[in-house]
Amino acid sequence: MLFAELPDHLLRMALSKVDIGCRKQEVCKLRWDWEIRVPALSTSVFLIPAGFGGRSEKAGVKNDDERLVILNKVAMSIIDNQRGLHKDLVFPYGKADQFGPTVMHRMNDSVLKKARVRA
Repeated sequence: MLFAELPDHLLRMALSKVDIGCRKQEVCKLRWDWEIRVPALSTSVFLIPAGFGGRSEKAGVKNDDERLVILNKVAMSIIDNQRGLHKDLVFPYGKADQFGPTVMHRMNDSVLKKARVRA
């Protein structure tokens, strides 16, 4: 019910979070240069650097090690649909201005809270 109430940008992020098991900041800041194609399996993986900078520049992956994220078919489909939206970010947010869309810093914002109440 919650997914039906989410706007598109949050829906794609939430579905990805559920299917790949990443933490919120890992999804918000997921980058194309972390992707590693695995053609033999028709999928990709993402190798998230340990210190990618979660909500602050000093933050990163929870255990301080690189995190290997393996995409299932659903997650791969979502990721493929994000291609071409931004040159660096998998989930860009906002309207393009002279600098283009920016990274979304939080998934649990007022839009999600309102969607949760409606659901």
